[in-house]
Amino acid sequence: MIKNAGFTLLELLISLTLVSVLLVGVTGLGARFVSNISDNSIKQNEIEDIYSTFHLISQDVASYAVGFTGSLNSVAMLTLQKAVVNNIPKSGQTLVSYRIENNNNEYILYRKIKDGLYKTQGVETQIIKAKEIIFSFIGETLQENPAWIAKSQKSAPVAWKISIKDSAGRIWQRTIPFMVRFNDEQ
Repeated sequence: MIKNAGFTLLELLISLTLVSVLLVGVTGLGARFVSNISDNSIKQNEIEDIYSTFHLISQDVASYAVGFTGSLNSVAMLTLQKAVVNNIPKSGQTLVSYRIENNNNEYILYRKIKDGLYKTQGVETQIIKAKEIIFSFIGETLQENPAWIAKSQKSAPVAWKISIKDSAGRIWQRTIPFMVRFNDEQ
């Protein structure tokens, strides 16, 4: 009597075919899983960048709330000023300016700090890239006004609104209150 110990060629081919089909399916699922994790990581980094930008601007507005200038036609640049104390008499002012640049339908927000004595031009650093970045001012009536001329305390804006559109098209907004100071001697 002859015992058949093993598999026939046909059985081996069928089993190899089934295993390869299963491997292709599992590999596709794994690739989609890794892709989704990567996309979620990119979205999470983008959200963290937006919140970091809002936090940085809020800190600057709180620290440099002595006065500011902005463009009257389009609020693409904002400058905050603060007198530098540091126990040095007549040390000048520190300027922090924010500038929006449109570069091939991608908006870039830059921040530049000049020292109190204006010995250097300051270093401009890129803060965030987004689909869109908009600055606007809000007056005492809480209406947005992207262009303004403040001739008195009552006509001055009371808040700065920053809108950032992310890559998914969502708009993130932060309204930052501030106080404009006027020189009464003029």
